[in-house]
Order: sequence, then structure tokens, then C-alpha cells
Amino acid sequence: TAIGPKVTYTLNGVKTAEFDLSSKEWKDKVAGSKFASMKAFGTKDKGHIVLQDHGDVVMYRNIKIRPIGAAKSSAAPTSTK
Repeated sequence: TAIGPKVTYTLNGVKTAEFDLSSKEWKDKVAGSKFASMKAFGTKDKGHIVLQDHGDVVMYRNIKIRPIGAAKSSAAPTSTK
């Protein structure tokens, strides 16, 4: 969820990360990361979603993106085990 510069990640109903894109802490983390040379990295409140692979084989499925306030899906999460 992103509301303005405040971002919260939730996975299976559990908050996994929370940060503020306008905070000094966020700016310091970006400056010390591999993204430091990307001038606009982490500064936009609209745009693209990036899925990382870190050089490994990955697969994504059932990714759902909806505007905040949109009706939630009634489908229950499924296990891939």
C-alpha cells in the first residue's frame, strides 16, 4: 500500500516492511545502495512496479494490483507447497 510517500508491504496479511519515501532514513539508504546513481529511484509516488530476481530463477503468479479503496478480492490465497 502506498499513500503519498508512506509505503507498507503486506504478505499474506502480515506487514513485512514499512517506510516513508520522503524521510532522511530512506534517502540515506538509497544513497548507500546500488541504486544511488539512479537519480529518481524511490522518489515517485506513481509509476512502475519492479520485481527482483537477484540472479536466481524466479517465478511469479497471481500478482494482483488494485487502486487503494478498490474492492478486495474474495479469493483466498493458495499454497504452492
